[in-house]
Amino acid sequence: MIKKLKFLLLLLICFHQLAAEGPNQRKWQFPKDEGVHPNYKNEWWYITGHFTDKKGNEHGLQVTFFRNQVPTLKTNNDLDQADLYSVHVAWSHIDKETFFHDENHARPGLAYVKASSKNLDLNIKNWQLKKIDDHYHVDIPAKFGHIKGILKSSQKMIFHGKNGLSYKSPDKKHFSYYYSLPKLEGELEIQTKDEIIQSQDVSLWMDREIFNRLLDEKQQGWDWFALQLDDGSALMCFQVRSEKNIKKAGTFVSPEGITYSLNKDEINFKVKKYWKSPTSDILYPIEWEISIPKLALDLDVVAAMKNQELKIKRPIPMHYWEGKCKVTGTKTGKAYMELVGYQEKN
Repeated sequence: MIKKLKFLLLLLICFHQLAAEGPNQRKWQFPKDEGVHPNYKNEWWYITGHFTDKKGNEHGLQVTFFRNQVPTLKTNNDLDQADLYSVHVAWSHIDKETFFHDENHARPGLAYVKASSKNLDLNIKNWQLKKIDDHYHVDIPAKFGHIKGILKSSQKMIFHGKNGLSYKSPDKKHFSYYYSLPKLEGELEIQTKDEIIQSQDVSLWMDREIFNRLLDEKQQGWDWFALQLDDGSALMCFQVRSEKNIKKAGTFVSPEGITYSLNKDEINFKVKKYWKSPTSDILYPIEWEISIPKLALDLDVVAAMKNQELKIKRPIPMHYWEGKCKVTGTKTGKAYMELVGYQEKN
């Protein structure tokens, strides 16, 4: 019961009331839309994906910056700021079967925060994500190791839904403005106390979502997948779970760069295997079958390593699973999967 109340509180904090203007077709403006949007209550910059080091070892990486408006004390004090910035980072070393994660958070005025509304330039207590010219720079001095990266998009930006208007519920009040860069390439380095791990091949995925109210009170969480396939195609798909209705959607990009928007009737999700976390006792579905008949896709998505569970403190204490996966079936490749809202099983 306590865990359920915590998750409901998370929804209240992160997915506030809808702004008066409602869902409109957004007139995207870049580089401005890569920066913060003070007129929206929530947004995130989500980088997940894969790299091989120079020794041939496989790794997964997550770097996520969040901005959420939270309650204030209603004072005029400069320290009483509504925005809470949180950063989650995680590193999966597949060959060693080790998983590390860390987090950072700050509110403007209480700690050093730089967040530009003109372009992508985020600095949360020296955890940085910024864009200079056409390169994305990552600099994260996490406890487990110092992550540095210089990345560049090698595929065109894709907009989900209709021009980035992505509904998350049958109720049209619940939506985000959502676009992705399906492939970032470049250089990564993780410096630990024992070694410096340098990348040989890098293939990351960047998601960008801006919203006010994402889920309704009956929705329990979501399953999200970002697939990078060996033939050059890409697939983002998700389902938002509730007891009566499941909202499903996705976007497929062909090897030629043609984009197909997918509705709930065109995507089938089937859980094939679960894993119980020894830390939280939560049962996570870590093997899936994803089929899209109209595209002749029948794919198996399997966690490359079982334990890729994060325990985070902000914006509210919770567990979720996010990690590197393998893809087989009618196409092969790699994927990142996020599982949110699963509760401890009694």
